[in-house]
Amino acid sequence: MALPRRVRHADRLTRTNAKGSTADAQAELAPGQVCGTLPAGFDAKAYRTRGFHISHWLEDGDKINLGDRTLEVISTPGHTPDSIALLDQRNGLLFTGDTFYLGPIYLYRPETDLDAYVSSVKRLAELTPRLQLLLPAHNVPVAQPDYLPRVLAAIQQVRRGQSKPVSRDGQREYMFEGFSFLLSR
Repeated sequence: MALPRRVRHADRLTRTNAKGSTADAQAELAPGQVCGTLPAGFDAKAYRTRGFHISHWLEDGDKINLGDRTLEVISTPGHTPDSIALLDQRNGLLFTGDTFYLGPIYLYRPETDLDAYVSSVKRLAELTPRLQLLLPAHNVPVAQPDYLPRVLAAIQQVRRGQSKPVSRDGQREYMFEGFSFLLSR
């Protein structure tokens, strides 16, 4: 498919967010959510996301042809229901989105589904032998594919109650080498 102007994963949350939101935008400004300081004159109380039109809805397995590169859409619900990863099979690249990145992985939002997150990480971890590089959405821009099986083992350990959290900004943080999980209390 040729890349349309605005594309999004087809999910109920995305359809709702496309209408714009004050509540979701305000949650992004909560204590501990903003890195650095807000610009002078920024009115946090009036902050909201604007509505937007989606010209094409992506589905799991769709292919995005970028000319010299094709990306496969992989649905990775968990962090949010509309999370996706993009796989460049030819080059062994995986754009992990919010499913994995070095540092604290946020898994405490109301729309987070930990069972779905475990399934999504398992699905991505199965790709490890075919991958050369991970390209996360946050923090460090590149990571080695061997993180994915480690993330899977870690989140399963957390779910079995075999890891002790530390308290951080009203959340529970489960620490592992190179990454952590931030879960709600």
